[in-house]
Amino acid sequence: MPSPIIHDPVQHGPTITQSGAYARPGGARNDGVPPEVASRLVELEAMADLSARTYGTEINGLIESRNSSLADLEVYKRSCRDAHKHPDEREVARLQARVDRATRTLKLANEELKKFPHTLPPLAQVAAKLIGSMQRSGDMIIWHGDVKVPKGATVESIRAEIDGLLAQRDRLDTALPPIEEARAQLRRDFDRLAGNGIGIDLEVNVSDLSGRGRPPAVRLALPKERVAHIRRHDDPGYPPTVTSAVGIVAAVLGDQIWKVIDDQITAFYAANKHLVRTEAERRRELARIDTEILALSRVEAELGWRAIANGERAAFRSDLDPRAVLGIA
Repeated sequence: MPSPIIHDPVQHGPTITQSGAYARPGGARNDGVPPEVASRLVELEAMADLSARTYGTEINGLIESRNSSLADLEVYKRSCRDAHKHPDEREVARLQARVDRATRTLKLANEELKKFPHTLPPLAQVAAKLIGSMQRSGDMIIWHGDVKVPKGATVESIRAEIDGLLAQRDRLDTALPPIEEARAQLRRDFDRLAGNGIGIDLEVNVSDLSGRGRPPAVRLALPKERVAHIRRHDDPGYPPTVTSAVGIVAAVLGDQIWKVIDDQITAFYAANKHLVRTEAERRRELARIDTEILALSRVEAELGWRAIANGERAAFRSDLDPRAVLGIA
């Protein structure tokens, strides 16, 4: 009976059956990428490749190899019993060694696979896309250098700080414009309600000069609003309109209604002064927060690389800034 073949991993890069399996380029690449950045990108892509492998292609193959080795050992022992022969101790030892080797390989594969979470493939894809984009645009790719990790910092503590900054950023995204800008915008909206400032008016058509002798026509011009979900059969592209009851009220009682709105604006802003930002202020604060988030992301990425160097789990978030992961300045 032919001996079973132990699963042989694909040899196109680091595999979970190779000890210390991380690819590291030997030197600088000739494509404008600093060697430190190139090293991290290659290593990240190698880990992503391991993460993307399914149990069907990797682990199941090792399980089949182990089971095949066990089957060979049992078949040999059974054949000896059927032939009333004493098993050859050297052959039993050889087959048992194959079983032990396949079992160890399977255990190692399971342990190694746990180090490569599902977040790695999308992160590696974004990182490679960033490098490609910078190369195509001619942007200089600069290595940021070593990152100082604060004493006692952990991935969890750094992520908590980042989450706090993201919450600040969300609040700035919904910051209130100055009251003058808000008042002007609301006034424009109100005027549109009242028929774009026209309101209730008379529309006069002069007599037809084409020779048909039609008399002048006088009719009311009321505020209109579009009914977007209805289309005319004779002109499908034309949005029909109907008389706007709200527009009529706004046109007739505009001053009184606007005073109510204006009073509400004043009261609302008085209670929410802390949320008011000019656009320039908002942009400056967003830039400051983004700078702090990137600095913390660099620390988080550094902690991740240190964990990998120690043979621990590669705990990179899929949305971690690729500049921080690759070490780009």
